[in-house]
Amino acid sequence: MKVKMVDIARYLGVSKSTVSLAVNDKPGVNEDTKREILSLLDYANKHDGQLPMKNTAVTEGREAITQKENIKEAPTVNGHSQIVKIVIANHQKDVLKNAEMDLWTEVLVTFDREAKKYGWMNTVTYLDMADDPVQVIEDCNQSIVAGVILFATEMEETDMNLIQNIHKPMIFYDYEVDEGTYSSICIDNKMAVRLAFEHLYKKGYRKFQYLCTGKNIYNFQVRRDSFKTCLAEKGLAFDESMMIPVGNTVEEMTKLTEDVLMDHPKDTALILENFQISIAVIYALNKIRAMRGSFLPQADDNEERTAELPIAGIDEIPTYLQGMAGFARVKIPHVDRAVMAMDLLHREIINPDSGKVHIYASPKLIL
Repeated sequence: MKVKMVDIARYLGVSKSTVSLAVNDKPGVNEDTKREILSLLDYANKHDGQLPMKNTAVTEGREAITQKENIKEAPTVNGHSQIVKIVIANHQKDVLKNAEMDLWTEVLVTFDREAKKYGWMNTVTYLDMADDPVQVIEDCNQSIVAGVILFATEMEETDMNLIQNIHKPMIFYDYEVDEGTYSSICIDNKMAVRLAFEHLYKKGYRKFQYLCTGKNIYNFQVRRDSFKTCLAEKGLAFDESMMIPVGNTVEEMTKLTEDVLMDHPKDTALILENFQISIAVIYALNKIRAMRGSFLPQADDNEERTAELPIAGIDEIPTYLQGMAGFARVKIPHVDRAVMAMDLLHREIINPDSGKVHIYASPKLIL
């Protein structure tokens, strides 16, 4: 039986992309981590795809923490350990499931690690809206379940009619609930766009284009609204031509962004809505450079490489592409949010009548 990259990633507490880089001998992984990954892969290949049992430690990145010091004895109900359910709302938008870049393995590993610290077991369930979501709701309400974290990146407003039938302490992750009935932890999407916009505005740009996906999720809706707000605050007019849809997959985005960049006016700055578009822009820029030696109008290659491109992208890009970006990026703390979500859930389980809170994790501009 062949071991999967995701299994190695979860075992070591690293991302699936890190495992992929190590296995394919690409840059972007430090030597210690690479050695761990290859050693584990070699073990699995010699033992019919099985990974070694963990003894007295659980992996947290490159640090080992002992179970005795950090993991409490799990409380029980009728002799069974209590569990926390991570329920992933799935609308087949390929943001969480079948995504082209694995942003979420580290988040799920973090949920698992943090649950153990509080003495809970942890399970992950996909709430497929097209299948039979009622069964998942019933499972959440079992006595063995201590609480639920709803991974709501793809959630739609109409889903609330179903989700409100979960009668356990519950935290919304990656989605803000308007009502005061649930606590939530979100990306500060408004700040993410504002950081990108202000960075380009301070560089002297007064004309903007916003490259967006065809996916309609909460995070992207807030980012688009924030872009319009940023323009209005600077007295700049918005029109729909500034919003340029570039598709849903990296492949189609690369072709469409290439068309945008080939005729890109040098006085106009670009904001990229998500990591897929950033990856596509990098591929498109490299193709344009190969064809004409430069991307920036009226600049040779040396001049271009000394200047940051008038572009800012939101969210992560793969490690092996970071040195090729040539533009500012806004980093979003996905793993930190997972830690805070589990902490919030613990608070709600201990005191169900506590006030509900909304936490916004602050992004960071990386030049």
